Amino acid sequence: MQRGFCIKKQYTATQKCFCNTLTQLHHPAYNAVKCSLHTKKGHPSVTPASEVTVDTRIAVLVPAYKERKVIGRTLEALFLAGVAPADIFIVDDASDDGTSEVVRRFESVNLLTLERNRGKAEALNAALEHFQLWDRYTHITLLDADSRPAPNYFQVLVDEITAHPNVAIFVGQVMNLRGGWITAARAAEYGLNQAIFKLGQSRCGVVMVAPGCSSTYLASALRRLRFSGATLAEDMHITIACHRMGGEVRYVPKAKVFTQDPSTLRDYIRQVLRWYYGGFQVYRVERIFTFIENFESLRKEPIDLLTMVRRFTYIRKQRIDALMMYLVFEALAFSRITLLAVGVALVPSWDVLWFFPLDAAVSFVVALWFGVKLRRADVVYKFPMYFWVAYLNHVLYLWAMYQVMWRKKTKTAWAKVKRY
Repeated sequence: MQRGFCIKKQYTATQKCFCNTLTQLHHPAYNAVKCSLHTKKGHPSVTPASEVTVDTRIAVLVPAYKERKVIGRTLEALFLAGVAPADIFIVDDASDDGTSEVVRRFESVNLLTLERNRGKAEALNAALEHFQLWDRYTHITLLDADSRPAPNYFQVLVDEITAHPNVAIFVGQVMNLRGGWITAARAAEYGLNQAIFKLGQSRCGVVMVAPGCSSTYLASALRRLRFSGATLAEDMHITIACHRMGGEVRYVPKAKVFTQDPSTLRDYIRQVLRWYYGGFQVYRVERIFTFIENFESLRKEPIDLLTMVRRFTYIRKQRIDALMMYLVFEALAFSRITLLAVGVALVPSWDVLWFFPLDAAVSFVVALWFGVKLRRADVVYKFPMYFWVAYLNHVLYLWAMYQVMWRKKTKTAWAKVKRY
């Protein structure tokens, strides 16, 4: 039995309607989108598929390791978002807590259970190869086992794919589920980072991370890229590789995914350290800091039109390197701890303590803004409980940088936080 729904968008300037029909098929396609443009006033008509057809088949791939508590809720959220069970693929990375048993309760959902633990990147590669997803689908959505897409997630995604069919990776907006003071802190952090930084990165063509909990890949691009287990940040690593390949990464703020955040300070520290460790591992593996060295070699060549074109081309292709280098500089030069240290050096008196209420006042305004925008009262009233976390984050950042860049730590284990 097929189910479908039609989305109509009015374009007053041209008096045209854009009609997307999303039809779920049981196997092997997720959907087929037929788009028609027409100018007949007030009476939508369907253009024959032979004239205008955009075929979009989306598979959903979910890696799981000891996710018994949350995998069932994720599958239910996928069904509510309109995904057919046959288009959902779970890879269980040798869990010993009954994760596979929970998945088997859902009829027609595809399950691959690995005999030994391989880590997230290799588990994803194994599933892609085993199910041959890049041959059967046009796009592959990756979700974490604790991630729940909004009911209109795939509807928004199909619209974006139709408008931008050549984009290599679509990145959704990460939201978090309500919880304690840590989730309130994360809600404000996610709001600021995505509303300003990620949106700006997308418009400049330099999105640095396509998070593993809310990204959709062009299947042909993913076949060429593959996931690497060389770092703890396989999502960031594959995003940089996509930029290297010349692929476009586009942020889609209306495609929202809700995910769990750590419930304890211990798990929070472990997660943040894993992110920072993985990020600096990507810097090392991708040789980000050789950008200047390579550009300097071009500067030694005679100045002529060809050399200028080569310099411009190099900078354009390596914009992501320039952004990543700038972010390290910004984190070291303009962090709260750095500014506080400079203040202590320049103002050796108790006057420097005015830094804290000033910082708190600015941070509270930001928290208030995103609390209202997200309709999250906890972001505002729990602010006194999490304000200091920004200082902790920078300490963890510096520690990860020291461990990876100086001591060359190569930790790649798939760390876990407690689910609830």
